Amino acid sequence: GYKTQNIATIELFGRDVKQKYSKLDSILRLSPIVKSTAPTDYIVSDFPIKHSAMFNTQDGQFFRSFYTVYTSKEYLDLMGISLLDGTEIPDGFNSLVNHSLVDSISHLSPVTDQITTLFQFLQGRLRMERNIDGVLGNFHYLIVNEPVEPLVVLPMQSGRANHIAVEFHNSNRQQQEEVLLKAWEAFGLGHQLEYTFLEDRI
Repeated sequence: GYKTQNIATIELFGRDVKQKYSKLDSILRLSPIVKSTAPTDYIVSDFPIKHSAMFNTQDGQFFRSFYTVYTSKEYLDLMGISLLDGTEIPDGFNSLVNHSLVDSISHLSPVTDQITTLFQFLQGRLRMERNIDGVLGNFHYLIVNEPVEPLVVLPMQSGRANHIAVEFHNSNRQQQEEVLLKAWEAFGLGHQLEYTFLEDRI
């Protein structure tokens, strides 16, 4: 599961807006009803990218297809998405996988022993290798009430956020929208504000 209430996302268009992310972030954080903010390339309920890869496990190699999302630790924390073993998602994580992917690969227990620390996937013409830093509990990142498909979460590149997520303390929608509008006005780049609330998307 993940949080669904009092969370908005602002879409960031163009290089000029993305380069000044920290300015918008600091303006939003001035509001007493803003609880936290986070950069992300992906927001829950968007359609993710699909990849295939070879995974190395104690039982051998397995080829699997899975969805991929690029985001930040801050966004996962803001959404209340956590590791299955209850530990904190590491700063600068290399990759995370969900329980559904682990279940599709091996029957070993406990869960965290079902995969080794490395997997490979094709990205363009380059074969890349990443450490797997943890297993996430299953959450509906695509369609609610549908089975959760295997997922790999990768860290987005710095300065490439397509969205800024804003979590509010309990407050009414009008107050929250006013905060977004005033922050965008103070941001002052002249682009039209595009935002959505998560509870309207799922």
